[in-house]
Amino acid sequence: MFDVRPSPGVIEHLGQKVLSVLRDDLTGNIGRLIGDDADALIGQLWSTRIDRRTFDSFAARLQVLIKEFEAASTEQGELYALNLSLYPQRLDYGPLRHYELNRASPRKPVE
Repeated sequence: MFDVRPSPGVIEHLGQKVLSVLRDDLTGNIGRLIGDDADALIGQLWSTRIDRRTFDSFAARLQVLIKEFEAASTEQGELYALNLSLYPQRLDYGPLRHYELNRASPRKPVE
């Protein structure tokens, strides 16, 4: 495994690049999901108005979650991706604030 961390300022249009990488990862995995919905996954889209201070607070808390996710790695587990983004929502979905899809009967977590 390796990390990709270009030096600050090297990539132009960084926001566009970040969202493109996240989009490409999601797109690449869509067709690889098990067709019977047996894969465990969570996907939600939330939109809300926040100020910069709140953004910074959430960004810091997401970094803690990322470190916790990384520390949970085990050789016996299945490979999972944690795809996070916190970005300016410039698409107007009208009154839609939250988008969530669920199975009719959720699969119990494996213990």
